[in-house]
Parts: sequence; structure tokens; C-alpha cells
Amino acid sequence: MRDWKKTWEFLKYHFEHDISLRIATFLVGIFLYIIFGVAGYFFSSGPLTEELNFEVRRGRTLSDISSKLYKQGIIRSESLFEYGVYFQGLEGDLKAGDYILYPGITPAEITNMIVNAKGRYYKIMFPEGLTNHQIFLIMEQTPFLTKDDYIDPMEGTLFPDTYTVSKGTRYSTLVHVMQKEMKKILKDLWNKRKPGLPFKSPFEALTLASIVEREALLKRELPMIAGVYLNRLKKGMRLQADPTAIYGLTKGTGVMERRLRGKDMRSDNIFNTYRINGLPPTPIAAPSQAALEAVLIHPAETDALFFVADGKGGHVFTKEFKDHKKHIKALVKKLRSKKAVKK
Repeated sequence: MRDWKKTWEFLKYHFEHDISLRIATFLVGIFLYIIFGVAGYFFSSGPLTEELNFEVRRGRTLSDISSKLYKQGIIRSESLFEYGVYFQGLEGDLKAGDYILYPGITPAEITNMIVNAKGRYYKIMFPEGLTNHQIFLIMEQTPFLTKDDYIDPMEGTLFPDTYTVSKGTRYSTLVHVMQKEMKKILKDLWNKRKPGLPFKSPFEALTLASIVEREALLKRELPMIAGVYLNRLKKGMRLQADPTAIYGLTKGTGVMERRLRGKDMRSDNIFNTYRINGLPPTPIAAPSQAALEAVLIHPAETDALFFVADGKGGHVFTKEFKDHKKHIKALVKKLRSKKAVKK
């Protein structure tokens, strides 16, 4: 007891006679007051009374964010919010995004959301078989994406799928993700490819898969169409694929508002496989994984060299050209009769 009393007397004496100790004690008191004040504020319910969508754009600073939070009535103090973030060393970890803030949300919860990117996410779907032109049309019609100075990707290198993105995702970012996915899938399938395929590189397989994708309306026909084209490549026959002629004629859009005509098939362009030997110089669309698998893993074992539409969404496959011509005549007759009925 006496030791405690002596210690207290010692401290009391020095506090009364040592001005530097008094100043230090005062500063420590101020520091603790600030710390506990910020902590109390940071974990207390905020003034927000109804659910609110709050957007943090790319490049925004902590000061920008705190000012916007205050002006929208989400926090009570800009400076205390900033102090709380600074004390945790999180000022450089704030992420752009679209955040749903709920009534009474605390500054600590807001910080946690923005630091960990716990915002609203959106889905964007790119169907298989689209050209770059069609893919970027979808992007342009998607309000939660941000257009930037992206480099035009090579045709067929964007993997068609449904992607989850945050608001403000840049075109270039999404393009990079889609290319990375296509590269990964193509590499994996190439390493597992069936022996004896007539490809010198994965790119050639990608090119044929894009043609197969555009030809097949019925997914079950992908392996059969792939089998036919592989047979023709091995025999040195021209592919004579309508989608390649269409791609060249439409300058890469891949969309033709009318039926392909005889003169179209005779048109001179570097993609028209009625006029060139082998594969076109690039893919003509973005093939699905199923199309890639049909070309590389399980093309149909068939001796067919020709196919023509059956008028029902599928195709009729034949080995002999004379049989192929018969099916073409049958299709033309069916189309004419349909036209007559419409009149």
C-alpha cells in the first residue's frame, strides 16, 4: 500500500512541476479522445432512412467518396469518415462499383462494402456464333458498361458466355476476360485433340469451329457438320460454306437480310470458301465450346462430303454429289411451294 502511495506522490509531484509531462499527458488525452470519438462515430448507425443506390466511379478519391456520402445524407461527417478510413490504412483500397446501402448503415459497414467490392453485379450474355460486330453491338446497348479505347480483337477470339460484371466495367476489361477464357478452353481442347486432324495450329481449329458454329442451327448436328468439313479438308476439296461467303459480303457483320444467291457464291473475297482453297484467313465468328469440341475431340465418323438444309432447321448429309443435287432440288421445290402458299 505504501509503495502505491509513494508512486502516486511521485507522479503528482512531477506532473505539478514538469510542464513537458503535462503537455504530453494533454496530447495523449486529446489523441485518445479522437480515437474513441472516431470509433464511436464509425460504428454508430448512420442517418440513411431508406435503401439507396450509391455509385463509386473509377478514379474517385476518399475525399470524393466521403463528400458524396455526406451530400446524399448517408453519413453525418465527412472528416470523421475519412479519419476512420485513414486509421485503418484503407484509403488506397476503395473500389469502384454500384452499391446498395440500407437504412441505418454505419460508416464501418460502408467502408467494408467499398473495400471488398460487395456491390451490385450484373450479368451480360453473348450467344455463340456472333461476330465481333454483333458482340460490340450488345456492349453498346448495355448501360452498365463503360466504353473506352479498346484494341479491336481478332475475330473469333472472344469466348461466348454469360459474364458477371460490376457497373462501369470497361469494354477493354471485358474483352480481356473473354479472350483469356477462349485461349484457356482452346488450349485445353487442343492438348486433348483427336489424332490425325488436318490442323497445323489451334488457330486453324478455331477457324473451322467458327464455320461449324454458323452452319449448325441444331446443336446435335455440330459433330456431323465438323466431320463433313474435316473430310473435305483432308481430300483437298473446297469447303463451300455459305457463312464464309456471307461474312465476306457483309464486311464482317455476318448478317444478311436475304438468301444467298449464286452470284454471291462466286464473289471474290478472301473469306469465300466457294472461291478459295482451305480455310479463310481468320475465324468468322465466336464458336462455342461445343463447336470446338465437335472439331477437335469428337467429330462424327462419317464418309459424307455434302449437306444441305432440309427445310426444318436441320440438314441432309450425303457422300455422293448426285444425291446432294437431288436434295437441293427437293429443298428448292419445298421453298417454292411455301412461297406460293404465302401468295
